[in-house]
Amino acid sequence: MKKQGKEYTSAYICPMHCEGSGSSEEGTCPVCGMDYVINEDHKSDGHKHDHSDHDGHNH
Repeated sequence: MKKQGKEYTSAYICPMHCEGSGSSEEGTCPVCGMDYVINEDHKSDGHKHDHSDHDGHNH
């Protein structure tokens, strides 16, 4: 099951993934008070793959 919701998809997320947490900016979780961490899976352009091997098509 793919995890959805801004607590999983935002640029900055709570390490505990508290419901309703997550932000596009640094900060703290409004639920548990922990500092947000950078979401390594977040890509602002919506792509989750490397563009270095795209011979034959353009984005």
